[in-house]
Amino acid sequence: MPGLLPRHGRSTATYLLLAFGGLLQAQGGPLQAGPPQDPEVRAALLRATMLLRIAAYIQPAIPPASRPAQLRVGVVGDDAASQVLRQQMAGKQFAGRELVVLGITADDAQSIDKTAAVDLLYVATSIEDAVAVKIVAAHKTSPVPLISERRGFAAAGGTVQLFVKENFLRFEVNVETLKRQGLLADSQLLKMSQRGPR
Repeated sequence: MPGLLPRHGRSTATYLLLAFGGLLQAQGGPLQAGPPQDPEVRAALLRATMLLRIAAYIQPAIPPASRPAQLRVGVVGDDAASQVLRQQMAGKQFAGRELVVLGITADDAQSIDKTAAVDLLYVATSIEDAVAVKIVAAHKTSPVPLISERRGFAAAGGTVQLFVKENFLRFEVNVETLKRQGLLADSQLLKMSQRGPR
């Protein structure tokens, strides 16, 4: 999976602020008091919110009988978005559900048995390339969407890759991975999907 090998550097706040400036105010975002003033923190908050909003449009092909009260997000590794998820968003309400953020070790992330309790798994950019490849391979048929900002993540079998293009935060959905995982994505989400950097 050579697409996973490169990692992009630290993103600037400016283009992310241009991308989703009103994101937190839409649909009752997780921080009702408004976004923080620090540009880097605000940019990370926007990315974290975006990954949650994307995940909300991906569902199991056979939905559960009742909607769970919690949205359980597993986080592997450390980057700006994962820090915001852990430190600022955990315990908040997101789309009517309590956001629970669970730290997952890199070893545990390679086992579908140890990630079965999460609704989505975020793979941070700090994870080593070889480990990221193993995580993707382990979840090839697991109904847990994998989301990351890693360059080439979707092309290498990840479910969703976040990236910046022309000053906008965008995403690529790997439709083949969705099918293998037994997941369905909203048609509007798929229409917005674009090819990310390899």
